[in-house]
Amino acid sequence: MLNAIFLHGRLTADPELKSTSGGIPYCNFTVAVDGFAKKGEDKPTDFFTCIAWRNTAEMICKYFKKGKEIVISGEMHSNKYTDNDGNNRIAWKVNVNSVDFCGSAKEPEANGYVSGSLTLETVPGDLGKPKESFSGMEELSINEDNLPF
Repeated sequence: MLNAIFLHGRLTADPELKSTSGGIPYCNFTVAVDGFAKKGEDKPTDFFTCIAWRNTAEMICKYFKKGKEIVISGEMHSNKYTDNDGNNRIAWKVNVNSVDFCGSAKEPEANGYVSGSLTLETVPGDLGKPKESFSGMEELSINEDNLPF
């Protein structure tokens, strides 16, 4: 069985780093994910409540702010409870396993990080220049006895 979810959306508020009574850092945040719509219709938006722990939580709080794009992977978990009116309810939360940066590099972040991807023009020095002696891919020899399938 598999419980996996991947989301690409925007944070609805600045994440806030908190700690458990045992000192383990965590942060709760919400990601808004736009859906697809027919031409001329408004896009539906889904809101996912997320929780991240330890280093992942610290990294999210350091580099992500309200409105910034984020890509997360994790697991969905349900929490059954009874509301104040006695109705049975289920709340869903994403337990975040990993986070990736995305979005445009139009404006620098307060922490000095600029999201987006690197291009040859943005890589300093000789790192962005291809090597003259590159001759392509080398052939691999594969021993079929070592293949797992």
